[in-house]
Amino acid sequence: MTALARRLLDRYAPAADLSATVVGVVDADPAMVGAALSRLPVAAAATDAARVLGLDDRLALPPRQLGAAPGPQLVYGLVWRLEGLPVPAVALPAFTAPGHVKVVWDLRVEPGAEGSVVTTTRRFTATDGRARERLLAGVDDDDVAVDVAPVALRAAA
Repeated sequence: MTALARRLLDRYAPAADLSATVVGVVDADPAMVGAALSRLPVAAAATDAARVLGLDDRLALPPRQLGAAPGPQLVYGLVWRLEGLPVPAVALPAFTAPGHVKVVWDLRVEPGAEGSVVTTTRRFTATDGRARERLLAGVDDDDVAVDVAPVALRAAA
């Protein structure tokens, strides 16, 4: 089985309309880096960011941790409403209501040649063609690492 096939992220977002990965090296033991990442309030920080931007009413499914696996691999997700009436999302992978974008991202730690390799991948999947058009129209060619907030803001405009 390849490393890609073992990624927990693939269980929650096997395909995406838009994806970006950022890799960094940390000069520290992978177990220590993994423990530190596991303690970060990632979902709460994403919720707070939406609230500060006045966009928390667009969250059909607020940010939450979806899964965890050894390594560690931590997977988070949310459902963003682009248009239409609010539709509460109960389960992210199965959510298909039109006018939404599912956002799933992970944090992974692996041993590196010197320390740890920390990787995050963000996958954006629209629930219908119109949402996909808005999602892709909201991405600039200069977006090297797709960030949730700017893409969502441009798509919502």
